[in-house]
Amino acid sequence: MRDIPKNVYEEVRAEYEASLKIPRNKPKKQFFVLPVGLVGAGKTTVMKPLAEKLSLLRISGDEIRKILHNRALGYDSVWEVGKDLAEKYAKEGYSIAHDTDSANPKTIELATKMAEKLGVKLIWIHINPPEEFIINKLLNHKHTWLFRDESKQ
Repeated sequence: MRDIPKNVYEEVRAEYEASLKIPRNKPKKQFFVLPVGLVGAGKTTVMKPLAEKLSLLRISGDEIRKILHNRALGYDSVWEVGKDLAEKYAKEGYSIAHDTDSANPKTIELATKMAEKLGVKLIWIHINPPEEFIINKLLNHKHTWLFRDESKQ
Protein backbone atom coordinates (compact mmCIF):
# COMPACT_ATOMS: atom_id res chain seq x y z
CA MET A 1 0.00 0.00 0.00
CA ARG A 2 1.31 3.43 -0.92
CA ASP A 3 2.08 5.86 1.89
CA ILE A 4 2.14 8.82 -0.52
CA PRO A 5 -0.34 10.25 -3.08
CA LYS A 6 -0.44 8.46 -6.44
CA ASN A 7 0.99 11.42 -8.39
CA VAL A 8 3.96 11.71 -5.98
CA TYR A 9 4.48 7.94 -6.15
CA GLU A 10 4.54 8.11 -9.96
CA GLU A 11 7.10 10.96 -9.84
CA VAL A 12 9.36 8.98 -7.50
CA ARG A 13 9.00 5.85 -9.63
CA ALA A 14 9.78 7.80 -12.84
CA GLU A 15 12.80 9.49 -11.24
CA TYR A 16 14.23 6.17 -10.09
CA GLU A 17 13.42 4.44 -13.38
CA ALA A 18 15.29 7.18 -15.28
CA SER A 19 18.40 6.33 -13.24
CA LEU A 20 18.36 2.62 -14.10
CA LYS A 21 21.12 1.18 -16.26
CA ILE A 22 19.19 -0.93 -18.73
CA PRO A 23 21.37 -3.76 -20.05
CA ARG A 24 21.87 -3.79 -23.80
CA ASN A 25 21.39 -7.52 -24.01
CA LYS A 26 18.70 -9.71 -22.54
CA PRO A 27 19.83 -13.14 -21.38
CA LYS A 28 18.84 -16.31 -23.19
CA LYS A 29 17.72 -17.74 -19.85
CA GLN A 30 16.09 -15.22 -17.56
CA PHE A 31 16.79 -15.25 -13.80
CA PHE A 32 16.55 -13.13 -10.66
CA VAL A 33 19.46 -12.74 -8.24
CA LEU A 34 18.39 -12.06 -4.66
CA PRO A 35 20.97 -11.33 -1.93
CA VAL A 36 20.43 -12.01 1.74
CA GLY A 37 22.59 -10.23 4.30
CA LEU A 38 22.79 -7.85 7.22
CA VAL A 39 23.18 -4.09 6.91
CA GLY A 40 26.80 -3.46 5.97
CA ALA A 41 27.42 -7.03 4.81
CA GLY A 42 28.29 -5.91 1.28
CA LYS A 43 25.15 -6.62 -0.72
CA THR A 44 25.66 -3.60 -2.97
CA THR A 45 29.40 -4.28 -3.16
CA VAL A 46 28.55 -7.71 -4.58
CA MET A 47 25.46 -6.82 -6.63
CA LYS A 48 26.81 -3.83 -8.60
CA PRO A 49 29.65 -5.66 -10.37
CA LEU A 50 27.60 -8.85 -10.62
CA ALA A 51 24.77 -6.99 -12.36
CA GLU A 52 27.21 -5.39 -14.76
CA LYS A 53 29.08 -8.62 -15.51
CA LEU A 54 25.90 -10.66 -16.08
CA SER A 55 23.88 -7.92 -17.85
CA LEU A 56 21.30 -7.75 -15.07
CA LEU A 57 18.99 -4.85 -14.39
CA ARG A 58 19.90 -3.82 -10.82
CA ILE A 59 17.10 -2.45 -8.65
CA SER A 60 18.39 -0.85 -5.45
CA GLY A 61 16.28 -0.31 -2.35
CA ASP A 62 18.85 2.19 -1.02
CA GLU A 63 18.66 4.30 -4.18
CA ILE A 64 14.86 4.40 -4.00
CA ARG A 65 15.10 5.33 -0.30
CA LYS A 66 17.44 8.20 -1.21
CA ILE A 67 14.90 9.66 -3.65
CA LEU A 68 12.17 9.40 -1.03
CA HIS A 69 14.49 10.93 1.60
CA ASN A 70 15.33 13.86 -0.68
CA ARG A 71 11.60 14.57 -0.98
CA ALA A 72 11.16 14.32 2.82
CA LEU A 73 8.96 11.23 2.39
CA GLY A 74 8.79 8.03 4.43
CA TYR A 75 10.17 4.75 3.16
CA ASP A 76 6.97 2.71 2.98
CA SER A 77 6.87 3.01 -0.84
CA VAL A 78 10.38 1.59 -1.39
CA TRP A 79 9.11 -1.94 -1.69
CA GLU A 80 6.31 -1.03 -4.10
CA VAL A 81 8.55 1.01 -6.43
CA GLY A 82 11.06 -1.85 -6.59
CA LYS A 83 8.31 -4.43 -7.16
CA ASP A 84 6.63 -2.42 -9.92
CA LEU A 85 9.88 -1.88 -11.82
CA ALA A 86 11.09 -5.46 -11.33
CA GLU A 87 7.80 -6.74 -12.69
CA LYS A 88 7.82 -4.34 -15.65
CA TYR A 89 11.34 -5.23 -16.76
CA ALA A 90 11.00 -8.93 -15.98
CA LYS A 91 7.97 -9.05 -18.30
CA GLU A 92 10.17 -7.46 -20.97
CA GLY A 93 12.63 -10.35 -20.59
CA TYR A 94 15.36 -8.78 -18.46
CA SER A 95 17.07 -10.61 -15.64
CA ILE A 96 16.91 -8.70 -12.38
CA ALA A 97 19.42 -8.15 -9.57
CA HIS A 98 17.51 -7.13 -6.45
CA ASP A 99 19.99 -4.98 -4.53
CA THR A 100 18.27 -5.13 -1.16
CA ASP A 101 17.97 -7.69 1.61
CA SER A 102 15.73 -10.31 0.07
CA ALA A 103 15.02 -12.31 3.24
CA ASN A 104 11.80 -10.38 3.86
CA PRO A 105 8.84 -12.80 3.61
CA LYS A 106 6.98 -10.33 1.36
CA THR A 107 9.95 -10.22 -1.04
CA ILE A 108 10.31 -14.00 -1.00
CA GLU A 109 6.62 -14.45 -1.80
CA LEU A 110 6.62 -11.88 -4.60
CA ALA A 111 9.85 -13.16 -6.19
CA THR A 112 8.62 -16.75 -6.03
CA LYS A 113 5.23 -15.91 -7.59
CA MET A 114 6.79 -13.73 -10.30
CA ALA A 115 9.40 -16.37 -11.08
CA GLU A 116 6.76 -19.09 -11.37
CA LYS A 117 4.54 -16.91 -13.57
CA LEU A 118 7.40 -16.00 -15.93
CA GLY A 119 9.30 -19.30 -15.75
CA VAL A 120 12.31 -17.53 -14.25
CA LYS A 121 14.95 -19.14 -12.05
CA LEU A 122 15.67 -17.62 -8.63
CA ILE A 123 19.27 -17.45 -7.43
CA TRP A 124 19.73 -16.64 -3.74
CA ILE A 125 23.11 -15.32 -2.61
CA HIS A 126 23.94 -15.26 1.10
CA ILE A 127 26.29 -12.34 1.77
CA ASN A 128 27.88 -13.35 5.06
CA PRO A 129 31.23 -11.71 5.83
CA PRO A 130 32.83 -11.99 9.28
CA GLU A 131 31.17 -9.87 11.96
CA GLU A 132 34.35 -7.79 12.33
CA PHE A 133 34.09 -6.78 8.65
CA ILE A 134 30.56 -5.43 9.13
CA ILE A 135 31.38 -3.60 12.36
CA ASN A 136 34.54 -2.07 10.87
CA LYS A 137 32.71 -1.04 7.71
CA LEU A 138 29.90 0.65 9.63
CA LEU A 139 32.31 2.39 12.02
CA ASN A 140 34.56 3.67 9.22
CA HIS A 141 31.96 4.31 6.55
CA LYS A 142 31.67 7.90 5.40
CA HIS A 143 28.32 8.85 6.79
CA THR A 144 25.90 9.64 4.03
CA TRP A 145 22.24 10.54 3.79
CA LEU A 146 21.38 7.04 5.05
CA PHE A 147 23.37 7.13 8.30
CA ARG A 148 23.46 10.04 10.70
CA ASP A 149 26.94 10.76 12.07
CA GLU A 150 26.43 10.63 15.85
CA SER A 151 29.94 12.01 16.45
CA LYS A 152 28.76 15.43 15.18
CA GLN A 153 25.97 15.72 17.74
